[in-house]
Amino acid sequence: MTQDTTSSAEPAIQDDWLTVEQAAELLCDSPRSIRRHAARGVIEARKFGRDWQIRARAVQEQAARRTV
Repeated sequence: MTQDTTSSAEPAIQDDWLTVEQAAELLCDSPRSIRRHAARGVIEARKFGRDWQIRARAVQEQAARRTV
């Protein structure tokens, strides 16, 4: 029997990829800034058509850098 150790405060982090809006909320940043960071390679992301997906682990790492 496995126990769910994820907190309800971080439901999006369970997934491998986040939307721009989810990443912006977690980083307390604007979606526009997240898209700009993705396009410049500042944060790991991939693009499908017009939509960006942001790597959840990259968001966690970015958030950790901002709090240090």
